[in-house]
Amino acid sequence: MRKILLGLLMLFVSSAMFAQVIYSDDFESYTSGDFIAASDTANWTTWSNAPGTAEDGTISTIQAASGTNSLMVGGVNDLVLLLGDVTTGKYEFSFKLFVPLDTGSYFNLLQEFAGGSSAWSNEVYMLKDSTVHLFVEGNDTAQVVANAGEWHTMLYIIDLDNDYCIYQIDGTTLFEWPWTLGGGMTQLGGANFYAADLYTDGAEKKYIDDIKLEKLNNVSIMELSEETLQMYPNPTTSSVHLESSNKMNTVKVLDITGSVVLSENVNTEIYNLNLSSLANGIYYVQINYGDKIVVRKVVKK
Repeated sequence: MRKILLGLLMLFVSSAMFAQVIYSDDFESYTSGDFIAASDTANWTTWSNAPGTAEDGTISTIQAASGTNSLMVGGVNDLVLLLGDVTTGKYEFSFKLFVPLDTGSYFNLLQEFAGGSSAWSNEVYMLKDSTVHLFVEGNDTAQVVANAGEWHTMLYIIDLDNDYCIYQIDGTTLFEWPWTLGGGMTQLGGANFYAADLYTDGAEKKYIDDIKLEKLNNVSIMELSEETLQMYPNPTTSSVHLESSNKMNTVKVLDITGSVVLSENVNTEIYNLNLSSLANGIYYVQINYGDKIVVRKVVKK
């Protein structure tokens, strides 16, 4: 999988003066055993809004990416980091994750936190075989190997203004997609760190450190010449012309619910995608290159 700084097709050029830190914690100001949601009620809660109970995660000195402390999530912990319910702007959300050997891990990013009525953007599973699986719209969308027993950096770039999201692990882009493809909302609501018992052995556990949410101000977004993709006209009345610098393997069209409504094997750099059989509306064109997947929004009128 190709490694490109801050995105497969998009490069966010920023410096400290362009980033506003909204929330940051390395957990060094707490004492081992402290409940995080009970200690920081402004930023953390639990799925049932019950800080200080068994759902709450605790500060630990067993593992740390920096300093001596981290946040441990295990047992029946079900933590939610509140991310502001923002509906505009560009954001970078990152954290370090350590999953011990012979266990698994789960977390998700929410467009809206509302308990059982929450809107999920995406879900991430780390399995015992060290594979990480990204689920979007309930589909196993992309996978990568990330060794258990090591610290890994999880990073999202979320552009609410342009309905765009990039997910990276250790600087490698795993997937990019329209942010609203998940729960359908143009909103960033929260991050859920849940001790899902993936193997029904009660051993699920993870450690989180150096967590940060930043707003990217006055950030320019530039397409990289390495992977030029042109798609026009957009909006269209019948078809769109796709022209890429690399060979496209398959092209799929998804509707706003995430269902595949059209699938084509193309194996070429230039392709005319016929949408005449589809009703007017918003669709997502998903292009598979073999080592990566690119998603673009198209409107049919």
